[in-house]
Parts: sequence; structure tokens; C-alpha cells
Amino acid sequence: MAEFRSDRWLYVGAFVPLPNARHAGGRVAFENLRHLQRTYDHVDAVVCTTEPESVAPAPSGVRVFRQHGSDFAGYLLSAARSLTLRQRLTAPVLHTRLHKGCQGALEALMRQHDYAGAFVDFTQAALLVQRAAAASDCFAPVTLCIHDVFAQRLLRSRHWLERRLTGTVMREELLLLSSVERVLTLSEKDRQLAQTLYALPRVDVKEFLPPEWHVQVRRDQIDPEALLFFANFERSENSDAARWFVREVLPNIHAVLPGVTLMLVGNGSEWLAAEFASTAVHGTGYVEDPSPCFSRCRLAIAPLLAGAGVKFKVLEALSCGVPVVGTPVALEGIPPQQGLTCCQPESFARGVLELLAAPALGH
Repeated sequence: MAEFRSDRWLYVGAFVPLPNARHAGGRVAFENLRHLQRTYDHVDAVVCTTEPESVAPAPSGVRVFRQHGSDFAGYLLSAARSLTLRQRLTAPVLHTRLHKGCQGALEALMRQHDYAGAFVDFTQAALLVQRAAAASDCFAPVTLCIHDVFAQRLLRSRHWLERRLTGTVMREELLLLSSVERVLTLSEKDRQLAQTLYALPRVDVKEFLPPEWHVQVRRDQIDPEALLFFANFERSENSDAARWFVREVLPNIHAVLPGVTLMLVGNGSEWLAAEFASTAVHGTGYVEDPSPCFSRCRLAIAPLLAGAGVKFKVLEALSCGVPVVGTPVALEGIPPQQGLTCCQPESFARGVLELLAAPALGH
């Protein structure tokens, strides 16, 4: 029999919640879990992730299941009869957290406790929670925090197969988002998009919280010719953006200011910088505290040409008092404000040069 506890919540995540995670998903997960733990007396936290232990160690009190490709394929094979054709087709894009062991753990928790609610981070874990709830007769209302709208992401994809799947993903995403009590987005733009596409009854925006390290940023010793690109460069949209900037934009900047340098900071940046073999491009790799990089740079760049959803790299730079030059894709969903310059790709070099020539803003 389920133990009744009206203030007990279940948290299920797709990324390990860490304050200095190597990507925005883990940092958002940390904020969401911390908010639940501060609001309710009892929170059971379960995460199903593809991140290795060496990159994202399990925090205290969080049960983490590491999903490998074989786990995902095995789940799809064993559950083939109970999954719809559309669920199977969209699983590699939309339902990427399917793990038999994790579902079993969720079912056990749902049978043991009468949860007041379940909080799911992000879309990738929603089907796993739905299937566990159905198997355990759990009727707790679900809040789903989505990082972006997948239909839009696929429409912008450079891969033709993903674009062909857009209609199927849109129908599956509609079914998924319509089945929960409340949807949280990370930007007003995504809130409006989700409501417009899917006519959802309740969509709210999660407030952006600056990272803890932003208070360590000091803007009194700026290198006037240092650019910063802070990102997870293991994601193709970020590494492709860096390649485009270094090969197509930086030469035009150097024609005017030959001393300009670029710091690539974040996962995979050291390997990417080595690829360029340029003394003007440096990669730090992952750094737990990037505040010295934000203290030193004159401005941050966000030269993304693909992707969807609000870009935390932009919000984090602005929270540190660092001006940002970004493409429309990078700045989507972020209101115009001081220190933010939006440039089309063809005018990106001019935008950077103009900001380098302008007086530096105070923190």
C-alpha cells in the first residue's frame, strides 16, 4: 500500500543535477531540484542520463542510472509491443531516456508513496515517467520542464532525415505535453511557441538564475582584444559555430585588429582549438569556475547558426556584465537589452569590431 505523504514529490531528470555541470541542462536540473527540496520536506530524486560518472558524478541523495546505447536498444526491443509506432520512430530524438532498471525503480517508488506531484526534467524523460506511472497506477500531477520545443529544433536541423520526422515528432510532442498538468519553458519565446503550436492550457516560464560563480567576476582588468565563446563544444551546433567564426569571421576581424584573440571555454574546447592550429585561438577545456575567463574577456560571442531554445551561455554572460554579440538563433527568446548586439551572419565581424571600439560597460 502506498504511504500517503501530501508534501512528498518525485523528481525525475534526464541530466545529473550539478551546480557547475558541463552543460546548461545539468545546471537547470540543479536549480529545479534545489527549488523542490527547499519547497517540500521530502523529494525523491531519480536521474536517467547518458553522462558518464567521470563527467557527471552522482550527487548525494540522487539515484542515477547510466544509460548506454545497449540499454536504449534493449528497452525498445523488449517494449516493442507496448510502444506505439510513433513512439518507436521518435524515440531516438524525443524519448532518449528509456531504461528498464530506471523504470523499475520509478515503479517501486510510485507504489510505495502517494506523491503530491512529479517534476520531470526534460522532455527526454517524460515517456519513461508516463510508462512507470501507468504500470504502478500512480496519478500524481506532472510538471514537465522543457529545454526547447523539439518540433522547432528539427525544422532547423541540417539533417534531412530529422527534418522529415518533424511532423511525426510534432504529433508525438503534442500528445506528450498535453498529458501533463503543467509545462515549464526556459523563455517567453518558447512559452508562446508551445501554446501556439499545441494550445496547452498552462505554460509558465522558469526564471533564469545566474550561476553561483558569476559573483566572482571582476570587470576591472579586461583584455581589450579578448573574445570569449563559452559553450559545450561536444554539441555539434556549438563546435560548428566555432568553426564558422574562426574560418569565416575572425580573418575579417584580424584585417582591422590583428591582435584579437578568441578563448574557447567549455567541454571539448581544447581539442577544437588544437584543430585550428592558430595562436589567436585558445581552448581551456572544461573549467569548474569560468569566472576568470569572464573577468578577462572584452566581450562574449554566440555565433550559432542552428539550434532552438534559450541559450544559457548568453544569459550567463549578461549576468556577469559581459556584452554579447550573437546571431538571431543565439539570441532568440532573450529580450533586447544593454550589452546585447544581434548580428546576421554576414555582418557578424562588423558587429564585433563596433563593440570592441565602444567604451567597455561596467559590471
